[in-house]
Amino acid sequence: MTTLMTPGSPVNRVYFPETGALAELILMADGSAVEVGLVGWEGMVGWPAVFGSQVSQTWVLCQTSGQFLEMPATALAEAADRSSELHRRLHRHAAAVIGQRAISAACDRHHDVVARCARHLLAARDLGDNDELTLTHEFLALRLGVQRPTVTVALSELERLGAVTHRRGHVTVVSRVNLEEIACECYWAIRREVGRHLDWLPTSVQSWFSDAGRRT
Repeated sequence: MTTLMTPGSPVNRVYFPETGALAELILMADGSAVEVGLVGWEGMVGWPAVFGSQVSQTWVLCQTSGQFLEMPATALAEAADRSSELHRRLHRHAAAVIGQRAISAACDRHHDVVARCARHLLAARDLGDNDELTLTHEFLALRLGVQRPTVTVALSELERLGAVTHRRGHVTVVSRVNLEEIACECYWAIRREVGRHLDWLPTSVQSWFSDAGRRT
């Protein structure tokens, strides 16, 4: 895992995943952490710097390998000042991120770890467009805000239910349908939240987000 930002560090650059995924986590004083966002081709990290916040609030990790575009945060802020459309899109992206974090907070409070694990695996599979996920139990535990043995139990239950198989450092989605049935409603809520705000996405992509309406 590659660290791009740490809490309290200056945000000098912003990152746009083209493939792969970036995880944003909140780090607690005791060293524990929980994921508040997973960013792929639909988004970026470092956007608060465009609006004047020069210090990162999150720990940003590269979850999966891929191609990531980067640029100085000051250059993006200057471009947004020149382009009203870019400025509008950045604001709508920020609204989508805030909405996703609110849903994640509610999810962590109210849903069991198996359902949350299924949600996280679905999100990782969507962004990587691959059923083969390189994912350690340690990192999944970080994302879920639980201990590593809890992740082992959750993955074993998902395997028993025919949704995934797992081995050290690797998870395979064997039935997306099963995984969707197990995942909590927050997976669908986050999809809808992204589609609601990012109105410039291609029609084919928008229809994918609209499909999320079938699960409430």
